[in-house]
Amino acid sequence: MAMVETSARGPRNRRLLQKEKCLGQFPISTSIRYSRYTQRRRSTMIIFRFEKALAPRLLNLGLRALTMICRLFLLLLLARLIEPGELGLFGLVAATIAFSLYFLGFDFYVHTARELVRHPQADWGGLVKSQIALTGLTYLLATPILVFLFAEKVLPLFLAPWLAVLMVLEHVNQELSRLFIAIGSPIVASLILFLRSGVWVLPLGILLLLNAEGLRLETVFLYWTFGGLLGAGFGAICLYRLELGGWSKRIDWHWIFRGLRIAIPFLAGTLCLRAIFTLDRYMFEAYLGLETLAAYVLFVGIAATLNSFLEAGVFAFLYPALVKHWGSKSAEAFRYTGRALLSQVVTVCIVFSAFALLILPFLLSWLDNEIYTDSKDIFYWLLIAMMLFVLSMIPHYSLYAQGLDKFIQLGHFLSLAVFVVTVLIVGAFDKFLSVPIALCVTFFMLLVVKSVACMLLTPPDYKWFSNK
Repeated sequence: MAMVETSARGPRNRRLLQKEKCLGQFPISTSIRYSRYTQRRRSTMIIFRFEKALAPRLLNLGLRALTMICRLFLLLLLARLIEPGELGLFGLVAATIAFSLYFLGFDFYVHTARELVRHPQADWGGLVKSQIALTGLTYLLATPILVFLFAEKVLPLFLAPWLAVLMVLEHVNQELSRLFIAIGSPIVASLILFLRSGVWVLPLGILLLLNAEGLRLETVFLYWTFGGLLGAGFGAICLYRLELGGWSKRIDWHWIFRGLRIAIPFLAGTLCLRAIFTLDRYMFEAYLGLETLAAYVLFVGIAATLNSFLEAGVFAFLYPALVKHWGSKSAEAFRYTGRALLSQVVTVCIVFSAFALLILPFLLSWLDNEIYTDSKDIFYWLLIAMMLFVLSMIPHYSLYAQGLDKFIQLGHFLSLAVFVVTVLIVGAFDKFLSVPIALCVTFFMLLVVKSVACMLLTPPDYKWFSNK
């Protein structure tokens, strides 16, 4: 019988063929073994690529989870060790700073993030430099507003220096985080977040446990400032090491004004949305006082952990991919990414809710404070509200990737009006649940508006459940 050599390419298979010849075996197994070898190699490469893609996400999730644990640890520690009125005041300061970040940044990152994707790295420095110039102007605009808050005694005067310093540090850290997310480095963004919001909580917690009687809010703000400096310093070093080009270019005011035309409508809508997360504290405090506000601050802080977790583990990875696939006209990849976004958000919502409801009784027992125990019904409404909010972000990012910003803004404009009206209506009957119920109504409306816009305006080939 003639010996037929089949697909014996490569030194390994030639040796295998020679061995079979020496044993007097028919070498038809060579092609089979070569095929199996190729399949094993391909399988190994797939696993390697999967691990390579999974490792950054796990690291990012770990950093964000550690940050959230530190935040919760601080919140729970303050709830246990300080008077409820002081925790309520701390919540007002934190909400005011969070709202100010959007005004200071003018939401210009919306424009910058898209431009960075479209420009080579050699031009990035010039774009960042132009955004810094704009930020300087927004700081000048924000100063009179900050003065007004204390002149009208909306907040105690002793908080003025802390509020000013923390506003600047938080804004710098947030813009650096957004920059690194936009250029595909979410782990650096999470490290910045951990430094600014997590790492300083550990020494502060030890101090509080050793000397709880001497605790003052100024001590908390001092450690918060230290964390902000760490985060900003680390972000600046990472930005420097990128060796971006274009820093020597002149500030491009034309590019800034073009971006403002995009960002200002987006900013108006964003301010309406973020105002809800500030007004809710102030309206709740106006109805029920600072002590009961402490319970609201505690429970909304726990519920908001859901959004923080999704921002780090899901949104930060998938929304840049949606923007990229839309820009490259990759309909199949756009659909696949959208379905992944939907499935992951729903899964996280279910797991988080089950876990939160499970630990709530133990948490209330540990806090051992009637104000928190008697107010636990707030938590259930806030948890529902937060789930509706994160679900609304699914169509939000699809619309954003397609550049359909005006429909996003429409939902945000409506949300503020719906929230205020609902609080006033429900507050006439039940002041205690007026704000939580209003949040649920508002975010359900937001989910419906964005979902309908997404279904009607997304091209057929790009709809997530299209078979094309």
